[in-house]
Amino acid sequence: PVPPSCTRVISFDTSSFIKYGHLVEYLRPTDFLVTPQVVAAEVERKKTESEDFRIISRRNLRAIDALPQERWTAPFHDFALLAAGDKKNNDGAIIATLIPYCQRGLEVIVVSEDHDFLLRCKPYGIEWMNAETFLNTPKKSNRGDK
Repeated sequence: PVPPSCTRVISFDTSSFIKYGHLVEYLRPTDFLVTPQVVAAEVERKKTESEDFRIISRRNLRAIDALPQERWTAPFHDFALLAAGDKKNNDGAIIATLIPYCQRGLEVIVVSEDHDFLLRCKPYGIEWMNAETFLNTPKKSNRGDK
């Protein structure tokens, strides 16, 4: 369950997670982090490919560990939530993981370097944002949170 104090659900795609080591640190206090299991598995696999990937992903993983336990989760996906004909690949798994949060009326954002998410997420009410935009968005929300 998402705490009532959280107004946004944020999920990082693997492409952003292994390229930008400060993503988790830029979460607002009103953000709930969803790390789909497919992303966690990809990060584990990719961090052995390069020393840079390992360092960056480790920094993000440590930041997740530092979050209060009620402010993040790492759920599995349910492909049955995808529309008929939508691809059941890793990107589809991320989208399927986020769909239940949209159904609760929360703002749901996937942060990714993959522009294909923009079109795939739109029908589900999931917003797409690249990591540069996420990192440059003020941490204050419209409600005055810091």
